[in-house]
Amino acid sequence: MADTAVISPDIEAKLARGDAPIKSEFVFVPVAKDVQIAEPSLAELSATVEDEKKADIQGTSETTAATPSTDEPPSKRRRGQNKNRPLPFTRNEIQLCNRLAFRNFCPFGTSCRYSHDVAAFLATKGPPLGAVCSMFETYGFCLSGLNCLFGEKHIKDGKNVLPPHMMREETAVPMDVSEPVPVPKEEPDEEHVVPGETNQMPAQVKSLLRKKKYNFQKAKPLISQWEKIMTERRKGGNKKPVESLDDVEDSAEIEPAGWDHLKVGPLFEREIKPVDFRGKLYLAPLTTVGNTPFRRICVEFGVDITCGEMAMAQNLIDGKPSEWALLRRHSSEKLFGIQLAGAHPDMMMKCAELLEEHTDADFVDINMGCPIDLVCNKGCGSALMNRLPRLEGILRGMTAVLSKPVTIKLRTGWNDHKPTAHRVLPLVEKWGASAATLHGRSRQQRYSKLANWEYVKEAAKTVSIPLVGNGDIYSWEDVEKQINAESSLSTVMIARGALIKPWLFTEIKEKRHWDISAGERFEFLKRYVNYGLEHWGSDKRGVNTTRRFLLEWMSFLHRYIPVGILEYLPPKMNWRAPPFTGRNDLETLLGSTDSRDWVKVSEMLLGPVPDDFHFIPKHKANAVDQSNSTVEG
Repeated sequence: MADTAVISPDIEAKLARGDAPIKSEFVFVPVAKDVQIAEPSLAELSATVEDEKKADIQGTSETTAATPSTDEPPSKRRRGQNKNRPLPFTRNEIQLCNRLAFRNFCPFGTSCRYSHDVAAFLATKGPPLGAVCSMFETYGFCLSGLNCLFGEKHIKDGKNVLPPHMMREETAVPMDVSEPVPVPKEEPDEEHVVPGETNQMPAQVKSLLRKKKYNFQKAKPLISQWEKIMTERRKGGNKKPVESLDDVEDSAEIEPAGWDHLKVGPLFEREIKPVDFRGKLYLAPLTTVGNTPFRRICVEFGVDITCGEMAMAQNLIDGKPSEWALLRRHSSEKLFGIQLAGAHPDMMMKCAELLEEHTDADFVDINMGCPIDLVCNKGCGSALMNRLPRLEGILRGMTAVLSKPVTIKLRTGWNDHKPTAHRVLPLVEKWGASAATLHGRSRQQRYSKLANWEYVKEAAKTVSIPLVGNGDIYSWEDVEKQINAESSLSTVMIARGALIKPWLFTEIKEKRHWDISAGERFEFLKRYVNYGLEHWGSDKRGVNTTRRFLLEWMSFLHRYIPVGILEYLPPKMNWRAPPFTGRNDLETLLGSTDSRDWVKVSEMLLGPVPDDFHFIPKHKANAVDQSNSTVEG
């Protein structure tokens, strides 16, 4: 590795172009098409992992199995995203009753709509994927029960093995009863309570929400009061509220004088609770890949603050289980937040009441930064920056309902040419926000170009609440550059950097560049898979779900360039890497841009891909071919 203080002209030229300065011996040189190179088998790759446990392998690998093809002309390389991707969810041929599969009995008898034919189910279940069930080994029981594909140790004589304190033989009933045994609605659905996880929606709450019968006793009077306030404001003639800061000059008055008596009624009065983010590393809420198993991995690598995936407020109010699942919190997450996206004060006040009464979180974050059209077109995400009256109602209402701090996450503005965050931040502080996170890009930029950290640091001077900076953090030097004695920022939020190398939190805390081996990387993927099987289940659908999210994560993980093959440090997130080979077969495989190689990694962890499993990578460049970008089993 070259001394970063003395840069050769060749390295300097690469950095100027944005190319990753990879050592020449690791840069892949395409071979002739008629030359056949054998690919390493899964067994050989697994052996590589075992070898690395004993010693780091430093020799250059001769394999090109995981190296992407460069035969395609640059002008024809695939770009863009595969949209409307079907989810690779599959089920068993026979749908066995989950209660019977776990508890070995069903209180509904013949009234149950699922199968109770255990023998027929086991006959069609297929061979096990492994002999060790991680949940059974960890907790002494497996929630998937007879459905588990790793259940050799806890499936005996057609029954699921349970610890004594979980056996309920005395309440079991014959399977041929005609009338169901009543099950109290207030009891949680024990078959779905994952150990160590909270914020699982109670069955009674789900029923009330779906029937539109939930009593929002706190939110209703607040909604009524806010509607009256807005009605009085509209009667103010020319004193109409400013909708968007894009429409006014910097010197324009945002809130006309004389409105003070219309702003805060008795129900809205609340002491703003402080939130301590200073000096703590914050993992961003990440859609799709920022799930509970991923956050557990990041906690192990040293993250201090975690936040659940963005949840749509209306879907939570409608009682959709898939949306409530985004609120799950693991016991290892010591400082945890829930992020909401919503466009209307009444919707967000109702959702705040649900979170107050039925979830465990340290703060609630309002998403004002999501740039996706699907979200912005509903008035959520970045669009809230252009709807100031609604934003005021949301903040004042939620801070009145919640006993925990309310924070926001926003961008520099809607357009590149006119940043507005420095004017929005003082307003949200006045309206009750306890902290804010500012992403140094506009909505128009989305994730292109570099984050504007100079603007972020200037905006931090406009408020007294903690401000967290976000954008392009990829090394401990990046953090030291932005968080120092001259900066008003409290800390940094890390997003894509954590997806590409989750050990970044360790690097920042220890102020070093970790040349992590491929074997070490494979080991935390093993843990991720075990956490995924606990979270989503170890049945057929749970395994395929775990595999799907592993592959989604691999679309980021493969972008990591090993520190040991670089000529210059610190690395940058926006570097373009040429095709390269690693120091061993496994490192080459983990760095492949071909989604077929990601599937190979998943097979090393979860067994063979079933015939009915399909995966379409998000980015077309990672697909198998342009006409058919699906990876199948």
